[in-house]
Amino acid sequence: LNRRFVASSYTMAGQTYDASTLGVEYALFFRENGTCDFTLAGMEMPNLPWGLDQVAVGLTKVDAFAINYYGAAFNAVPTPTGFDLDYYGTMTLHFVPAE
Repeated sequence: LNRRFVASSYTMAGQTYDASTLGVEYALFFRENGTCDFTLAGMEMPNLPWGLDQVAVGLTKVDAFAINYYGAAFNAVPTPTGFDLDYYGTMTLHFVPAE
């Protein structure tokens, strides 16, 4: 919490690419007060509510930071290096701590 994470890579159709090829920034900043800033395609969406939840990843339930993006749910699943986030089923963004 209280640390910025940026997408360093993404996976689409089974291939992983450097996030710089997207041409815009994707970032997350979770706060202890239950809000987060979510930068989508270079546009920051501030103060979105988030909460801890159990979400399905394949056949397994895992802990995730569930972001309420104006009624749509985005789930940031913790990984050893940061978070993975499924972006509308088109790609999985891989977030790492910002330097």
